[in-house]
Amino acid sequence: MIAQVRVLIVVGVLAVALGTPIVASGAGADSCGVTSGAGVGELVSVGDDLAQVVADGLPLESPAGATTSGVERSQQDAWQPIDAAEAHVLIPPGERYEVTVSAATHGLAEVLPKFELTARARQAVERAPTWLTDALADNLRRLGPAKQDVFAQLVLEAEDPWVDEVAFQVARLAPASLTHPRFTPDLIVENAQLIYEHDKTLKYVDVVDHGTAAEGGDYYSTTRYKMVDGEEEAWVEIPKEIYYWFVVHPKLSDETVKKSSEADSRQATYGYFWRNYLFSNPDPEHDYAAKDGEADYYPVLGDVLALPTALWDMQQANLPKFRPFEEGNTALDVVGNWVGHVMPSKAKGNRPIQPNQIAYEHNGNCGEIQDLLGAAARTGLIPVALTSDHCEDHVWNEFFAAGGAPEWDGFGWHPYQVSWEGGPTFIDDPGIAYDKQHGGGKDVSAIWAFRSDGYIYDVVDRYSDACTLVAEVKDTSGKPVDGARVLLASEAWQDDTRLVVADWCYTNSTGVCSFRLGENQNYYMQVASSIGQDPPEENKVKRVIQGSVTDETYVSKVTLPGTVPANEFQVDDTQGDTFQLRVKLDVTNDIVYGKNLFGEGPDWAKWEDTGSVDVFLLDDENYERYLQGSPFTAAVGQEDADAAEIAFALPHLATDWHLVFSNADRLVNSQVLDAEVTLLWDATRGPRTRAFVPIARKPAVGG
Repeated sequence: MIAQVRVLIVVGVLAVALGTPIVASGAGADSCGVTSGAGVGELVSVGDDLAQVVADGLPLESPAGATTSGVERSQQDAWQPIDAAEAHVLIPPGERYEVTVSAATHGLAEVLPKFELTARARQAVERAPTWLTDALADNLRRLGPAKQDVFAQLVLEAEDPWVDEVAFQVARLAPASLTHPRFTPDLIVENAQLIYEHDKTLKYVDVVDHGTAAEGGDYYSTTRYKMVDGEEEAWVEIPKEIYYWFVVHPKLSDETVKKSSEADSRQATYGYFWRNYLFSNPDPEHDYAAKDGEADYYPVLGDVLALPTALWDMQQANLPKFRPFEEGNTALDVVGNWVGHVMPSKAKGNRPIQPNQIAYEHNGNCGEIQDLLGAAARTGLIPVALTSDHCEDHVWNEFFAAGGAPEWDGFGWHPYQVSWEGGPTFIDDPGIAYDKQHGGGKDVSAIWAFRSDGYIYDVVDRYSDACTLVAEVKDTSGKPVDGARVLLASEAWQDDTRLVVADWCYTNSTGVCSFRLGENQNYYMQVASSIGQDPPEENKVKRVIQGSVTDETYVSKVTLPGTVPANEFQVDDTQGDTFQLRVKLDVTNDIVYGKNLFGEGPDWAKWEDTGSVDVFLLDDENYERYLQGSPFTAAVGQEDADAAEIAFALPHLATDWHLVFSNADRLVNSQVLDAEVTLLWDATRGPRTRAFVPIARKPAVGG
């Protein structure tokens, strides 16, 4: 009997600390734009450890490629399959997935990792779109059983057409956001419903549903937009990933996701989620359109969004302040104009970070403007990211749109800003970063954007010439360190005596992460992991780049004082001629987990395309040694395999054999493994000596 199982298998709970926590510090009222900063106290350099400049590519160690181990028979047909297993497995750090060859039955038995999902959570995963099931299962497993059931029920009770929007939010809101004491789960459903409700009144955008939850499979939604380029017009659909991350996702940047009604000096929401509050102005006690008893002094967003019939006219623009709202305005024009009208004054004191409070209080600098512009654009179903240049104390937004006629391709991100005191709206103008290359007075350092869940990605190339910095982090034995936080600092704008956090990333399973950075700057590094820190002192950094040069690639190699878990083994590849194992493996994802340094420190997950596992084939005696952490001998032993095909004839079947796919040498990151294992019998040896007894298997959702 050949049995096949292809279900995501999840084990364990992520318990390793993701680096030293960062304490946020508020900016002063005179700050240009950063309303809440990331800090580690006062950063101090302890000297130089300059990165290597690489002229011809990166001298990085690549993970193992596809390999073949063992001996194939010349007469392929002599091997006849007698059992097989197929699995799609998520293996958290320190865990393993196994397939056992039974000496008693001459068949295969899967040893499934412990599955940390409740029955209701498993049902929610099954209802979600196929492309989202892995991420949903991974995020749910990081919650406790009670919370799993709460959020799973949202997916199970959601109605078409917004099942996918609900499932995406549960899968991609950080656990820190989902478990925040002020977060109410029904916000997720309300947010999804409001998208479809607002779509009915907006003329420049349509929500497009491809399939339904009732049909199942890879169903998804996205949006299409009316675009104008001169005399040409077209409706253009954007990639679904942009729709979910930058239209649907309820988190903007450093604010807490909530709609609670408690008083708060910086995070008041007045009992409404921003997508509802901004569009409809529903609260008479916190009427953002009123001023000094005069109703309708400020425009209501939903009213002015009824005007535009196109998203964008493909024109770079600098539109004047306090301009009238008119028929024919583009949606980008209207949203920027609304923000300018609603925020006529500079920041005063408390520096709120919730869009509702910002709109109600009518004042702010770049940080408040960024928050409100981002929320208003997403309320209007416009894909917008929030972008930051922390060292140079400025923030703004970016919108996503198609290229121009006639092909309407070339999708990309474009700068988007409203200036202080109800100032002009800038559309598609890279000069808003004020880099010298675009007429400004700055050499920008690190510019990055929020991916809503807390992950940040570098976008400096849109605003300045740039260089690359690659960090390689290893332990004392030379093994890569995954999940290490690599923190960069640079001198503060107009104050070279002070270092400011510029950027950060977390290492993948090869111990590597990289940055794109601005030119003409110094950069300082700190690496933190559960096995140690470099430099070892708190709030200390080392300079790794002095005077960054355009197009250079710098490689900084860091050795931390501790060690990651490791196996000590040797290989004895003696083979037999009766039973053969054939293995195909592909580690499709390395899940890098990290924390944002702002707000509640949301703990995001980034799914990189390729990961790796260790693969061992062990008899009973050496399997016990492996479990005890003692040196062992493997018939097959391959470390850091990302893809492999293995054919190995077992020396004997006097004992069970254990095929182990291990992620035990990882501190933080999970691996997603696709594996096919087939047991074959040499049919030329005559009839089998015992009848095949099938192994009873539970579905892989158990364990």
